[in-house]
Amino acid sequence: MTSLPYHPEYISQGTIFDATLLDPVGTPLVDQTEIPSLLGDNYLHIRLLTPLNSEMSAAGTAIEAVVPRPYYNQDHVLLYPAGTKLEGTVTRAVAAGWMKKNGELLFSFHSAQTPDGTTTEMRATVAGIEAPGGQRLAIGQEGHVKATSSTFSRFRAPVSLIGPSRAVADTSVDKTAWARAGQGSKGFGLLGAGAAQASAATAIGFGYYGGAMNVYDAFFAKGSNVELPVNTPVFLRIGEKTPQSGGDQTPTVATSDNIRKHR
Repeated sequence: MTSLPYHPEYISQGTIFDATLLDPVGTPLVDQTEIPSLLGDNYLHIRLLTPLNSEMSAAGTAIEAVVPRPYYNQDHVLLYPAGTKLEGTVTRAVAAGWMKKNGELLFSFHSAQTPDGTTTEMRATVAGIEAPGGQRLAIGQEGHVKATSSTFSRFRAPVSLIGPSRAVADTSVDKTAWARAGQGSKGFGLLGAGAAQASAATAIGFGYYGGAMNVYDAFFAKGSNVELPVNTPVFLRIGEKTPQSGGDQTPTVATSDNIRKHR
């Protein structure tokens, strides 16, 4: 990456890289004493082969996924070797709506085909998702995947109207170039910061416009859809109806940090 003509100076934590193998990777012999280390969690790790979108995916849509790493049960029996294909169905899909109504998805897997061609029935529900693209997702008790909105953004939106309101009550607030730039940047960024130097009234107008846009985005705009592209890492709970109180709990926010806590 550093040899590319243009590359980012920093890479954000949680960045996901997808790669294609040029040559097959041989499976080493596993010492039986090392098998317990493969049982670090109770979740089946898969990657989606079918892209999902709460706006585009209809209920009843068939989906596929692949198991990238072997899954052993508590008796050290290999249930799903790497390369196992899973088949499932979208049970529920709700598109995002106005007034910040976010999208929702419910899907599960019902059969698995191992690389040797053996097909078995299974019951697996979503326990967690390594959300791509900075999405904010919440996982419900029975595997419902729902997009969520930032609580901080909703709190900040009304507060952004305080600045221009103070300037209306006291015009001396926006007399300095720095204060005018702060109001102007709320609505039009750097362009607004420059244009706001024309007058205090211009700065106040830009400030109100930016505050109104923040309120609109936080409370009235269209919500976010659940978007899961191909290769999205998903964590499944096998053969359980609902999580038991006091035991393993479903991660409420599907981010890479929370997933690592449950691994």
